[in-house]
Formats: sequence, C-alpha cells, structure tokens
Amino acid sequence: MTFGSLQYEEMGLYRRINAQEIGSDGPAYLKAFLFFHISSSHVLLPILMATFVLSKYAKRPATLISVCVTWILSGIFSSMLLYVGHERGKEPEKNLCIAQASMLNGTPPMWSVAVLAFVYQVRNSLPGVSKPLSRWKLCALFVAPYVTLAIWSTACAILAMQHPDHVSRSRRYFYCSLWNDPFTNMMSLFTAIACLSAIALQVHIGVILSRNWRALRKAGHSSDVDLQLIIRLCIFELYIFIGMILDVTTIFTNGTVVPDMFAATIGFMVFIIFGLQGDVLRTWAFWRPPQQPRLPPVYLSREPSFQAKFDLAECDGAVKEDWTEKVMYIGRGDAGQRECIHVA
Repeated sequence: MTFGSLQYEEMGLYRRINAQEIGSDGPAYLKAFLFFHISSSHVLLPILMATFVLSKYAKRPATLISVCVTWILSGIFSSMLLYVGHERGKEPEKNLCIAQASMLNGTPPMWSVAVLAFVYQVRNSLPGVSKPLSRWKLCALFVAPYVTLAIWSTACAILAMQHPDHVSRSRRYFYCSLWNDPFTNMMSLFTAIACLSAIALQVHIGVILSRNWRALRKAGHSSDVDLQLIIRLCIFELYIFIGMILDVTTIFTNGTVVPDMFAATIGFMVFIIFGLQGDVLRTWAFWRPPQQPRLPPVYLSREPSFQAKFDLAECDGAVKEDWTEKVMYIGRGDAGQRECIHVA
C-alpha cells in the first residue's frame, strides 16, 4: 500500500480491505455503506430520539438517548466525504481527510462507553440492587461518551497532523483513516474492554432477575422491571458482540469489507430494536385515540394459609347498620394481616 512516497504493509489488529483489493465491486459496497449510515443517522435515529424526548408515553432513559446520538454522529462522520463529493475518485483534500479520520477514530470508544453507561443505568434501576443514581451521576453517564470522543479524536488529530502522509482514503476505501498501529491497537483495546464490561453487567442483570423473580412473585409483588427493555438490550449487545468477533477474525483473514459493512448497520439495528415497540408505534400513529394505560400486574400469594371470608363484623370500616353492605377480608394465617374490601 502506498501513501505518497511511503510504502508499508499494515500490521495492526484489524486487517480491513483497501482500495486496490476491493476492485470493481467497490462502488456497490460504497453505496450500501452510505445507505445504511445515511438512512439511520439522518432519518431514522433522529425521529426515534425526538420521540423519546418529546413523547409523553414513550419515555426512555437518558443513556439510551445518548446511544442514539452516538450513532447519529457516527453516520455523520462516515458521510463527510459524501457531503463534498469526494467519496470516490481522487484523494480528498488533506485537511478534510485528517478531520474525518480523527472523528472516526474517536467513534468506537464513544459508542462503546455510551452502551456501557446505558447498561449501568439499567442495572441500577432494578429494585433492591442499589440506591437510585443521583442527578450528577446521571449527568456524568450522559456526558462520558462525548468526553471519550473528544479525547480520542484529539489524540488522533495530533498524530495525523504530525504525519499527514499517513492519512489516506485508499487505506480503507470507505473513509479516511490514519496508519498508526500502536494508536489503532490502543483504541481497539479500549473499545473491547468497554463492550465486554457492558456484557458482564448484562449477565449480572440476568443473574439478579433470575434470583429475585420467584421471590417477588411469592411475596405477592409486581417486579416493576421493564423486561422488554432489558430483553431488547440483550439483543443489541449480542449484535455488538457478533461485530467484535468479526473484527477479531480479520486478524487471520485477508482484507474484507465485512467489518465495515457490519458496523454500518448498527445504527439501523438501534432503530429496529428500540424503535419498534408498542408505545413508540402508538406515538407515531397520532391519529389513533390513545390507549388506556394498563395497571401493573399484582401477584397474589400462594401460601397454603390463604383465607377469604365474608364477615360483617371483622372490619371497622363496615357500616353495621346497613345490612346491604358486604365486607370481604383477606387474611394470611399467623401474620394477622387483613385487608378489607367493600363490595356493593
């Protein structure tokens, strides 16, 4: 591979395809790459994010909104050459190429931290796990991805300006990138650690739910846990994990478009996984009457001492003079706890 007068062979962790290797199929792959980025970051995710922020019935954690923002930024950075018409043809202007390479090198650490913050907030929202997060902690979780982006992008920009001949579009074909193996490997390691930490937290969430689910039902309480959100989070993390495996396999294979094409679809999958939910779809169908909110489920105890009787003298709230009123009380054996329900 040649950048100006510099010849070298890439020895980094990720062996991606370059302009020479992609051959005549390049334009078709480029169209698909840009389609996924533009459709998700310029159309679908902004709609979904606005729904989460503005809707009264489809509220979501701020950290999930942050995940949407990170993939909007990822799509914008990946489309920078398209904005100026330099996605194909001769090499783009050097400053533009450095800018895109710098922003894209900060993108994987950014979204991996955003996913980790989202999982951390979900874990701390489980009943009985810990105290609710304070306002400043929530703000820190929301801001952390963008601080991460600033740090890694600034570091990449400094290296790129010191060695501008190491920056080129031909190295990755789809976008401009920096040839600096130590920096790329550090960025990849940071991203992998953040993703694996998020997966470990998700496993911990599953362990907590499995331990507490039967106890909550036996005690006669609703779990108050948004299981649908947790299940969708598991699906999303599985998708991310598959992407990590594909990246690792590129160490042992020749140049391939699979990692870049797979990464381009992640923003689209964020919309599919977190957007196609009942409350979100009902919000978009604004012409339909709002659905009546459902009461949370109540689980009755299955203890063998459960009693249900009708008695007019057991509850102080009964109007004894009015023999048309019926009073039902529910007792639980030795506990002596009784709940009176007036029945007309």
